[in-house]
Amino acid sequence: MKKALFSLILLSSTFAAQAQQWIDIPQEAKPYTRWWWLGSAVDEKGLDYTLSEYAKAGIGGVEITPIYGVNGNEKNELKYLSPEWMKMLKYTEEKGEKLGVETNMATGTGWPFGGPNVPLSQAACKAIFQEYSLANIGKAKVLDISCTDTKQKQAPTLSRVMLCSPDHETDDITELARRTKDGKGYELPLKDLRIAAHDKIIVLYVGRTQQMVKRAAPGGEGFVIDHFDKEAVRSYLATFETAFNSSRTPRPHTFFNDSYEVYGADWTPSLLEEFNKRRGYCLEDVFDLFLMPDAERTDQAKRVLSDYRETMGELLLENFTTQWTEWAHKGGAITRNQAHGSPDNLIDLYAEVDIPEAQLFRHFDVEICFLGSTHRRKEIHKFRDFHLAHRAFPYFALAMQTRHRLDVRGWRKPCVLPRFLLFSTGCRMARLAILRFGRYDSKQPSVEGFTCIQPVHPALPVVPAMGTTRQRLSRLSAILRHDIRTAKSHRFVRHSFHG
Repeated sequence: MKKALFSLILLSSTFAAQAQQWIDIPQEAKPYTRWWWLGSAVDEKGLDYTLSEYAKAGIGGVEITPIYGVNGNEKNELKYLSPEWMKMLKYTEEKGEKLGVETNMATGTGWPFGGPNVPLSQAACKAIFQEYSLANIGKAKVLDISCTDTKQKQAPTLSRVMLCSPDHETDDITELARRTKDGKGYELPLKDLRIAAHDKIIVLYVGRTQQMVKRAAPGGEGFVIDHFDKEAVRSYLATFETAFNSSRTPRPHTFFNDSYEVYGADWTPSLLEEFNKRRGYCLEDVFDLFLMPDAERTDQAKRVLSDYRETMGELLLENFTTQWTEWAHKGGAITRNQAHGSPDNLIDLYAEVDIPEAQLFRHFDVEICFLGSTHRRKEIHKFRDFHLAHRAFPYFALAMQTRHRLDVRGWRKPCVLPRFLLFSTGCRMARLAILRFGRYDSKQPSVEGFTCIQPVHPALPVVPAMGTTRQRLSRLSAILRHDIRTAKSHRFVRHSFHG
């Protein structure tokens, strides 16, 4: 009897021990971290140490983004995509493969895409509209229609000159425009025009925003590309093709595109032709409707504006997102994309890449109700420890930033994670759980910014990157409804902090 009882106890202990053992964590379930190379001042010794520490902590992959350097350390900086820089990337890939740490990298330095190899003719594009009321011209025989945007480094391209009547009849008179005597602008002779007092002339110049890459690393400074121009994107990617091929460096596992922060880019040189081909009418024929103030916009004008936005979205999807993804696939890599802020249907843009990544595009001042108790603040204290923080849930919800510094002792300015903003996905998108690790000092109570990782149910369905937009939206809606039903079953949101 005693022998049987002893065997039963031993068997129960064995089962208990087995039940407490962790299963092997697959690569796709491990957290990945952003890795900013300040000035690309890296060497093999430092890379070896850092990757080893990441591996010990359980990090499954790194996302390399070179940014600006540190004052006083310029002598150690490497020029982006130079042979020396590619050598360090290759070493990172080889060392990471041995340690089980996957290598990802941004397709550029800082953000958005751009750099020294982007000529102004392929930089982010903007429309410059100028309107002239003929009632104010008087008896003038020549109208000066030179571009009034003095910030343009090069003379913008004159695209269209349209004569518009109050009843929305238009006439293309671009061919009548001629150069001014100094050759710097354009003028329009009026003597041969049949014009009425209430007519107006709308002039379109195609200019450039001249936006530069933000937080660019040494060797990465330059203009932001025209994301809507297929040739501009192709030329930009060719620079990377040359760098990888000439150095015989393997492509990283994933190429990353940071948030779309291309400001004022509302045009591309081929837009009018593409608009006519896709929408079936000429946008220049309805410039007066297109430029109508919001307060006065008629139903027809709203439809014109909608067609313009749809055309721009299609160009972004086809000429940038699709081309970039196909280029990555040809080299054996995949893509991860932050599409928020883009002028297109975000579901389409996210569906076109291999791994969609979400992030709020602006700041919010909101409250986190459940962080009010002492118990919750103590839980947040735990996550200041690196070894606890790195064990993130393998699901992504939302990355949020706050303009206020958070005080873990008392939440000086509470911030909130509204349930309706959650964008949760299944394990196929586990690599979205990217933590931003900063420098932790146990004596420093304040930390800056945060990334929220929200666990979701393991059985959550996945949104396949296929089917029509309506089908993808339907699947996404089902996922969001599932999140709302299961949100109350989770105790807290895990945070990691980054400066």
